[in-house]
Amino acid sequence: MERSFVAAKPLQAVKLGAVGGVLLLGVAAWFGVFGSQGQLLVLLLGPVVGIAVAAVVIAEGAYLLYRWATGDASAGSVVADRPGYALVRGVELAAAVAGPTFIAATFGSFGDGQMPAPAAIGLALIMGAAAVAVAAAVLCRCLVELYLHRSNRTSV
Repeated sequence: MERSFVAAKPLQAVKLGAVGGVLLLGVAAWFGVFGSQGQLLVLLLGPVVGIAVAAVVIAEGAYLLYRWATGDASAGSVVADRPGYALVRGVELAAAVAGPTFIAATFGSFGDGQMPAPAAIGLALIMGAAAVAVAAAVLCRCLVELYLHRSNRTSV
């Protein structure tokens, strides 16, 4: 990552680093670098980082909506000036809201008591899939931000 990108967009740089780090750990675990316990750690770390990044994205979206509601002209001109960027940002926000909501709805569907092992594995896979969806959307947005930064264009 370029130092100027980190200085200009620190939040995007942190999100890119978090998602990239989890993806690298996941690839390393897939190839057996960490052993079986490392694979379990990555399986648990992915959803935790995904939900944390989703919370940041939701806060970012809420701040943008607040700026738009208070009449900030730069927040409202994003859709008119760059509809592609607005679409990427909207997809990121939709994935950030849908991922944790889907996980919460899945948890809510289980009753009290012990959960059978196949259900627990299925729940872990569902959480992993939601985390991957959030990570993919965040990665896409961060790469678009990096491209815009390299093109010397600014974003909201």
